[in-house]
This record gives sequence, structure tokens and C-alpha cells, in this order.
Amino acid sequence: MPSQDSQPTTTPASPISDQGGSAPFSPLGVVSPGILVSAIVSTYKSERFIEGCLEDLTEQSLFIQGRMEIVIVDSASPENEASIVRQYQKRHANIAYFRTPTRETLYAAWNRAIGLSRGRYITNANTDDRHRSDALEIMASALESNPEVSLVYANCYLSTVPNQTFAENSRTHQYIYPEYFAPAALLHFQFGPQPMWRKAVHAQVGYFDATMKGAGDYDFNLRFAKKCLAQHLPLFLGSYLAHNQAISFADNTLAGETQLVWSRYHNDQTIEALYKRAGVETPTAPEKARVHLDLGFRAMSYIAPWGGGRLESNAGLAAKCFIRSFELDPTQPAAWNNLFCLLAASGRTQDAQELLRQYAPAANHPTIAANLRRVVSGNFKGSLVLMPSGLNLPSQHELAAWGTEQRLMAS
Repeated sequence: MPSQDSQPTTTPASPISDQGGSAPFSPLGVVSPGILVSAIVSTYKSERFIEGCLEDLTEQSLFIQGRMEIVIVDSASPENEASIVRQYQKRHANIAYFRTPTRETLYAAWNRAIGLSRGRYITNANTDDRHRSDALEIMASALESNPEVSLVYANCYLSTVPNQTFAENSRTHQYIYPEYFAPAALLHFQFGPQPMWRKAVHAQVGYFDATMKGAGDYDFNLRFAKKCLAQHLPLFLGSYLAHNQAISFADNTLAGETQLVWSRYHNDQTIEALYKRAGVETPTAPEKARVHLDLGFRAMSYIAPWGGGRLESNAGLAAKCFIRSFELDPTQPAAWNNLFCLLAASGRTQDAQELLRQYAPAANHPTIAANLRRVVSGNFKGSLVLMPSGLNLPSQHELAAWGTEQRLMAS
């Protein structure tokens, strides 16, 4: 499927207010000098969460200062969110509410809210998640202080108690995000549930893919990573509610859409563009081969924030990268060795040995020869040695560890 970097993935329609009128839409909306942050909220069957969400947002230090607005898009919810919102509108300025005549996807609602927002910075506020009382002020301050950074994201706590405030969270379960590294976007979503980004980013990378139901933010992450810079804030600024009705848990939609995202972006153009963002130029075939090798090595072992420190891998991506690496540079041994190890570890020892028979220098390379001896002996579990790319870049484990070390220093 072609990349969607050059244009918005969807053009939001004009929203319908609960009074029945329409509000105009412009691609970047209107930025108000007094509003720094727009918190966008999509609601559908969220009556049980909406009051807690609004209480959380109206207690943000930035909202109390009058420098934040809340933009709510009610996606034709059959529940009674509207009456709750109206009560908050009576007590607070800077709350906008729009109801659509038919249900939209989450990302269509976000696009609509972004178009209506007045803030310089955007953050999505999920109805079932909560924030530290100064979270949005901290994130906005980071963007104000670092003009080269277009998005910031922080760590969060996991909650299993509906409408539990940030202060009430036991802080037992933590999602610690790694330091930002553009190519890692090809491994997993990096930004967590509560990022904040510059509204102007959408002029560069487009809007959210409104056809998606669960992985539109991941698709945005990849388009963003090709053109912009993000920063991890080593602080716990929010809590994320895990429950069966959440899109992430409801069915296999998220998994299927994640595969779709990978099919869009696991290609030479994207891989090389992301490594360029990380400072690695690839003008020649051997240099291109090294970045594919590097990504394959990362795909063999990485730590996803929601895995509790568990090592994860994407064997399919790793194999694809190793094959592409030796297609680009058949003389370098690392790709041959690593694909050999991957095949052997997956139980395809005959295929692994046949692969090395196609690579004449294998017998003379000490690492490959040692790996081959281990496989032939049949006693190689956990002992095969992968060969890194040699690029001077932080590993996935270092990125994860830095996030932990900075968290400890910041706490």
C-alpha cells in the first residue's frame, strides 16, 4: 500500500453542534494567542467516564490558568454524555462540544477536533485515562523550550479501576517508555496513550487515518518519525485504564491494523528514511545493507513498554531485513550469520545449513563457523551468536535502560 506522507489521510467534515448548527473547518484551524494547549476528547458510549475525564482536565494547572481548552466530539453516542458536558460548560469557559449525526471512528473524531482546536499544541485525552494535575503544563513547557522537538511523551501507570484518579493509582504497574529513536517506530508504537504534539505537525505529515479503528496513532507515529523529532520525558504524568471494552482489548482489530501498518512501512524507502533521521546516510548499497542489518538485529530482541520488561521479537521483520541486507551486499557475513541463527532457532536447522552452503566464506569466519558447529552438534539453545551492524547507535536495550535510569533520577 502506498505511503500517505504527502497528504492528510482524511479531510475532516464540518462538525455539527448539539444545537444543530455547523462549525467551519480549516485544515489547521485557528490558533488563539491565549490558548496554548487543546485537549481533544472523542466520546462514544462513555457516559460512565466522561465526568471523571472532565474533572481531570478542568483540574489541570494549565486549564485553571486559562491557557487550555477542551474540545469534545460526541460521535453520535447513544448515551447521555451531552448533559454532563453541558453542566461543565456552565461552570467553565474553554469547553467546546460537538455532536456528529452518525458514528465516526476515533481517528475521524480526532481529526475533526484538531480542525476546530485553537491551541498551539494538541493532546488526546481519552475519556477513561487520567493525568497528573500539572501534566499538560509540563509537556507544553517542554515543547516551548525545545523548538526542534515536535512531540513529547511520558511514562504512565496502568490502572484497572474505572474512574480512578492519578493520585489514587497504586503505581504498582508501570509503562516505562524508551528514549526516542526514529527507526524503532518500525518495531512498536512509541508515544504512549497521552502524547502532546505541535498542531503544525499535521501540515507536514497529514492527519490520522480515519479508516482505522485501533492503530491510527501507530500509523501516525511512522509518518511522524520520517519527518519530525520526538522527546521522551522521564516522568510519570498519566494513568492508562485497561478494560475489556477498550479498543485495544475488544477484539483482534488492533492486531490486524498493526499488520496493515507494517505492510505500509516495512520497505526500503521508510527504513532508509528513518535511519537518515537517526543520522545515518545511505548513499551506497553497502551502507543501505548496514541499516537493514541493524533493524533486523533490533527486531530479534527489544523491550515493549507494556511488556513488563519481557523481551519481544519480530522474526518475520528480522528475516526480511537480513535477506534484504545480503541482497544489497552479498559479501558481508553478518546478514548470512544472523539469518542462519534465526532459521536454526526456529527449528529449521536443515534450511539454516543449506543457507551457509551458498556462502563460500562461511567456513573461514570464526563466528559463523562456531555457530555452525553448535547447530550440527544439536546443542545450541541460547548459545548462537548474532552479529551487530557496527553502526554507532544505541541498542534497543540501551534505549529502554536509559528511560529507566532517567526515571529513577527524576523521581
